[in-house]
Amino acid sequence: MDMDIHIKQKLNLLIHLALVDGKFHKAEKALLEEFVAEMGFDTKDFQLLALSEIKTDELTRLDDKKEMLFLALKLIRADNFIDKKELEFCRDIATKLGYDAAIIDEYAHRNLDRASFDKAVNNWLL
Repeated sequence: MDMDIHIKQKLNLLIHLALVDGKFHKAEKALLEEFVAEMGFDTKDFQLLALSEIKTDELTRLDDKKEMLFLALKLIRADNFIDKKELEFCRDIATKLGYDAAIIDEYAHRNLDRASFDKAVNNWLL
């Protein structure tokens, strides 16, 4: 089954985020594989997506943006080490998605609960 364009874009951003510190940690890869499996797709396209251009403009639905931020924050915590490059990349993603970049600093070190994050994230829209 071909992957939906929105799922491809989210996965593409997350792969670039995982690679921004120069390492693709096992925990990060496992989280991405879990995301793809939850969507009912195969993980064979990881390498192709990592080589493709990042396009945040295709994430236009608010639900996509919320999910993107949630997954990005979850991903940077996956290896139990938050790299400065990952934080910078996440701040850039947040800004491009129309959120205050400070949302990343606010939630980067918290255990994330999807329901409470979804409620709080609207307060960070620019």
